Amino acid sequence: MSEELLQKRNSLKKFKTIAELLDTEKKKKERKAREKREESLLNIENLIENRIFISIFELEDLKLKLEDILNKAKEYDSNKISEKANKLLDSVLKKQGQHEENIKKILQFEYENQEEITRSQIVKDLGYDVDESKHYFDLINSPSNLSFDKIPDINSISVDIINKLTEPCLYGLVNELGYEIETAKSIGNYLINDGWIKKFPRFPKRKAKKKSLISKSKKDVDKTVIEKLKKIIQVSNKIRFKMIKSMLGIDDETFYNKILDWAVEFGFTINGDFLIINKDTVNDFIKALDQQFEVWAHKELDKSDKI
Repeated sequence: MSEELLQKRNSLKKFKTIAELLDTEKKKKERKAREKREESLLNIENLIENRIFISIFELEDLKLKLEDILNKAKEYDSNKISEKANKLLDSVLKKQGQHEENIKKILQFEYENQEEITRSQIVKDLGYDVDESKHYFDLINSPSNLSFDKIPDINSISVDIINKLTEPCLYGLVNELGYEIETAKSIGNYLINDGWIKKFPRFPKRKAKKKSLISKSKKDVDKTVIEKLKKIIQVSNKIRFKMIKSMLGIDDETFYNKILDWAVEFGFTINGDFLIINKDTVNDFIKALDQQFEVWAHKELDKSDKI
């Protein structure tokens, strides 16, 4: 064998040895990375199984870690790791969904009561524990940790919100339009910063409804109730105060003052909780009841128009 050929063979062996070394080193690195991912999955699994409460921020961090593991698992790891990561990701997403539902309940409570909620109300009225109450209270009251310049197409989103909501607010974005709370707070900041709105309240003001002191139902139902009361009076010798008051739907002071007036005017008597009806004057009483109902109805309409 010539010296030149021998040199080529030796060079080839040396190259093969270097390639094998590099391949071995690469495999070592991949194995270490895989072991690290497996360890990370185990830690996430233990956290999900053993922690009673995981904050919305921790869950977001877990979600990002699992998504990263899944991306790498597609290239390097077995299906076993991918399956486990997907299963844990499902658990994280479910917990995130529950957090979002809880936040919606809190914002709904604020809207219905037209006041910002306290931690005490979160615990006593909504039934969450102390740790949850602190987390949700801080979450709702703190500024957004998401910069609005990181929200894709923020300008188009803002225009869409302005068109959909008469009064853009946290309740509207989260409960009505379905935005996640941090995103909603960030959009609110953008709406103010870009001059769309002057302030971004937690909930919209509820429009006052026109109510009737005569009855909880509508006016045509009120009339039906009065007709029913008149028939009861016509066929009865006595009627319980509670029934009259309930059917008329008036406050205690107005009711008892009127009962005394009727008793004197129409010769009725009072016996305990009952109004004893004078049959000789019952028709006059029914006419007076009709007139009084109209007076109350007109007063209530006037009051409603001024609201």
